Amino acid sequence: MMTIQISPPMAAFEHHIKLTYSERVLLYLLEYERFRERHTYPFGVTQKGIAEGIDILPAHVPRTVKKLIGEGLVEERFGRVEGIPRKVRVYFLTPDGVGKANMLKKKILAVKVPVKEGSGIVEKSVEEILGPSRNFFTAVKSISSAEIVDASRIGEQPEPKLKRYVELWYSVPEAREFYNRDEELAIIESVLNSSKPRFISITGPWGAGKSLLAYRGLERVKKNSNIFWYTLRKNDTGWHLLSGLAKFLAEMGKKTLEDLLSGSREIDLEEFLRIFCIEIEHTRSVIVIDDYQHANDEIVDILSSMIKGIRSGSRIKLVLTMRSDTPAYMWCYSAKDIEEGHGVEIRLQGLEEPDARKILKNEKISEENLRKILMLTKGMPGILKALAENNERILLENTRFTPEELRLLMFLKDTTE
Repeated sequence: MMTIQISPPMAAFEHHIKLTYSERVLLYLLEYERFRERHTYPFGVTQKGIAEGIDILPAHVPRTVKKLIGEGLVEERFGRVEGIPRKVRVYFLTPDGVGKANMLKKKILAVKVPVKEGSGIVEKSVEEILGPSRNFFTAVKSISSAEIVDASRIGEQPEPKLKRYVELWYSVPEAREFYNRDEELAIIESVLNSSKPRFISITGPWGAGKSLLAYRGLERVKKNSNIFWYTLRKNDTGWHLLSGLAKFLAEMGKKTLEDLLSGSREIDLEEFLRIFCIEIEHTRSVIVIDDYQHANDEIVDILSSMIKGIRSGSRIKLVLTMRSDTPAYMWCYSAKDIEEGHGVEIRLQGLEEPDARKILKNEKISEENLRKILMLTKGMPGILKALAENNERILLENTRFTPEELRLLMFLKDTTE
């Protein structure tokens, strides 16, 4: 019996075919060649995905891929990955890498291993065991983890090994300074950690920090929660939101809604939400709808139905952020919902003078000028930040300040004692 021993034994590769970390990466990435031209890449080609796929510690991946890049066998890109809000490093084989991986694959296919067959043991080549249609790297891991190979189970596609909790982000708030919201954060943490189904509504004018507050609140519970974050845009439809929710459940292995949507562009909302409430039960998930003021009638109906589900005991945790000038007819909940304890409303107030002074980055501004600024801006951190950056454009687009008022604010914030 011939055994390939390319390196000392390591973890999952204990028998028959013993591969170095570099060789594991080459064979593993060969399975992902079909994804290289996509605009959004699978999680498997990230550093963490590679670590999980080839059974090594994440700390070993950067050094291994750096070595392969230096040898001209692997290339590094920055790209969008499903479920990750920012661009991250992803990895694919170069043409030389594909050639080397295929040579290694050919060598492995010729290896003969002991195979359990009936009541006896026979020798077969890896190629004879696998046939043409099985996942090669998965099969090699299976073969190498057993002294005697069970041919009936080799190369089976196991259920994907999911992370303990899933995060799916459609946009993410801009990171910036965060001031004096401890009381609000405590409320969010309490509601999200409670076993009772409830919603949270965070309201305030533009620049109040609604999205950032929601994000910081999630940071306190994300280690033990599935997170779905969707920032609404003005042209989003109900279909966009439903598709996102279906994908979120699919990431947790619950694919009923994804299959339902794949068959039609028309969907029974009541049926969709009935299935959604069943499948999200016991998953400990938080749904965040950011910038709710952009919701159209379809999205209002979807979220109104979710609130209805919360009233009836469906285990949904929902967080809404919206501008305080959102018309009342668009609201998906009522004052009665708050009174009866189905939800919590957080209305953001402005910052106090010490925090405002820090944002304006002018410690020498006079108290009188600072009071005037706070009176005009209501102490909203986003407005103060734009003033500090002299960003008149964003203030004209998002506030009701006239050009004359903005010039006055710019003058006041730059004047020292």
